[in-house]
Amino acid sequence: VSDGKVIGVILKQLDDKIGVISLSKLINLLHSENVFVQTEESINEIPKQFVEDIKNIVSNYNVLNLLDESIKETGNWILLEGNPGTGKTLNVASYVSQESLVLGKYFTKVPNDDKPKSLRVSKEYFLSWLEETISITITGNIAPRSNESFNKRVEVQSYQLIELGHHLESIDKIGVFFIDGLDEINNLEDFLGIIPLNIPSKIKVILSCTSKEILPSEIKNNLNANQSILVSPLDTSRCEFYIQRK
Repeated sequence: VSDGKVIGVILKQLDDKIGVISLSKLINLLHSENVFVQTEESINEIPKQFVEDIKNIVSNYNVLNLLDESIKETGNWILLEGNPGTGKTLNVASYVSQESLVLGKYFTKVPNDDKPKSLRVSKEYFLSWLEETISITITGNIAPRSNESFNKRVEVQSYQLIELGHHLESIDKIGVFFIDGLDEINNLEDFLGIIPLNIPSKIKVILSCTSKEILPSEIKNNLNANQSILVSPLDTSRCEFYIQRK
């Protein structure tokens, strides 16, 4: 039992050996006995509401190519900016790379969301996402829940980012965080302040919003021309391809 929920079963075998089996391996049996199994979505996973859209997406290669090039350059912060409806969120949700390591994608706004908006835009939830993402990348597991104060967790997280930088150095990869939908955040400086301005060079933070003018001045002033990418609508040929495919 973990956090008030049954997550596994201990088995005592005929030879008195003890074994453990996850409930995920017993789902079909439990369903046949009318036992409900709740599958929880990790805060690190792509929200299920985007899955179908990702399958049908027509990629905006102009934007993706610029993003790939920007990731290779110096500087930790990159901006995807563009009007609503230009495809920023789906470009983030569907982004994959052969060269860099996508560490995680954070979305403040999800269609038909089963979580309250106040949760996704809270800095506490965002910090939990960062902690989980870093832990999974370095160790392969989610770290135990911390009982420290919020400020202490932010302090510890800055050291975890340094450790993450060392890990990325050891595997010779650039790690990329995506944070989408910054227009939904009321106090953006407080929200993004969880991440230190100066982080290891192997870590890139890609922000997505309608305009760089909403960004905290410290981040905005650290963006050069190549680190600010305008997300424009698909060109005519890509639109025609999408319509024909439909």
